[in-house]
Amino acid sequence: MLQSCKGLADCHTHTCYSFDSEADPAEMLARADELELFAYCVTDHCEMNSTDLASLERDMKASVRAVKQLRSSRFQDSATHFLTGLELGQGLQNRTEAERFLREIPVDFVIGSLHNLAGEEDFYYLSYTEETAAAYLERYFDELLEMAEWGGFDSLGHLTYPLRYITGIYRIRPDMTRYRYKVDAVLSALAKGDRALEVNTSGLRNEIGETLPTMEYLVRFRELGGKHITIGSDAHEAQHVGAGLEQAAKMIKKAGFPGITCYIGHKPFLIPFDK
Repeated sequence: MLQSCKGLADCHTHTCYSFDSEADPAEMLARADELELFAYCVTDHCEMNSTDLASLERDMKASVRAVKQLRSSRFQDSATHFLTGLELGQGLQNRTEAERFLREIPVDFVIGSLHNLAGEEDFYYLSYTEETAAAYLERYFDELLEMAEWGGFDSLGHLTYPLRYITGIYRIRPDMTRYRYKVDAVLSALAKGDRALEVNTSGLRNEIGETLPTMEYLVRFRELGGKHITIGSDAHEAQHVGAGLEQAAKMIKKAGFPGITCYIGHKPFLIPFDK
């Protein structure tokens, strides 16, 4: 049974060119076409703290090449806009190489993400107590602010990423008002730089049971001047393409945004909501 996400855009997905996915790009694009998405973007992991940048660069170029080949052959008659992209992880932990990748691997869309703090493992691998969770979140939002001010991306991915594990796995619910001023600084930097904020729907499919971030952050982003919101399923397999898009779109509309945004050649394109 098809999900009800016709006309929406899924702008965060992964294929076999990501270290954590085995998905065939053709199957991912076929699912997006079946769902009649307006736009679909492959954003394979480009983790800039990698110890093998040569292999990473080959994978990113191969990912982009695969999407371009598929959209010009098998899917040339599809109504879906198939877009190239990458998820730039930890860009400032290797800024020189990150900026070179961005120059030399032309794509439509770049997600900026922070999966681990400098000198630490991915948040997925860390252990948490209330005290360590609070300390990690302080550092996370500080590093995220540096990234937002740099702005080497189009949309900031999963703003509340650490909560996927802190709350979803360890059942610790930090007092997020403690980080209000840091989060406001991040959102303000995005708005000032005309960058987008992502609603990542992967949390709806795992233990945390909510989008990353949740509604209140969308409302605050708009209050601080934010204009663009992207949606990403964070699918790592074809069955999850488009998952949660309709729920995210309802949140975005309720927060007061006129539509959702996708990026074509790094230019924001508004997909307006029906009146």
